[in-house]
Amino acid sequence: MAESFEKQTLKTLVELLASMRDNDQRNFDRVTASIDTLTLNISQLAAQQRSTAANIESLTQAIREQSQSINNHLLVAQSQSANIAELTKLATALAARSSQ
Repeated sequence: MAESFEKQTLKTLVELLASMRDNDQRNFDRVTASIDTLTLNISQLAAQQRSTAANIESLTQAIREQSQSINNHLLVAQSQSANIAELTKLATALAARSSQ
């Protein structure tokens, strides 16, 4: 015997609801996978930021050391310049005496 219209409609509605539930579950699974991927990406980004911060700190320290070294070289150069000036005065004085 053929099913009644109401039973057929009810059966169709149940199938439709089951299909909607399956689609919702697939969507939920996709969202969950996306969240997991995003969480992993954020964790990796945080690790990279920590590494970058450490590299910046190392670079900053190297720049400080280089600046100190340059400053020390400048002090030596100033001292040598003063010594050269004094030696030039002495050489000029000696040259003047020997020419007399």
